[in-house]
Amino acid sequence: MSTSESYDELARYTELILDEMRNNPGFISPDTDLKLTLPELSVEVDRDRAADLGVPVDVIGRTLETCSAAARSRATSRTPSSTT
Repeated sequence: MSTSESYDELARYTELILDEMRNNPGFISPDTDLKLTLPELSVEVDRDRAADLGVPVDVIGRTLETCSAAARSRATSRTPSSTT
């Protein structure tokens, strides 16, 4: 699912859908894997364009992994600023 709505709106709609599913005997234990604390990014590589540019797909993958790891590192190492 893709949306431009806020995480709060996404969570609200997810619960509404799950509630309706729980009320339907055709569904058994409906659940979601939505984790608002674990944002995801989906990337679709245009392999033909990458090849035209001479960029191997594995290099694109490693670059994305590096960027992702750097972002996670920054997110976990942030400390609140103290103001005086």
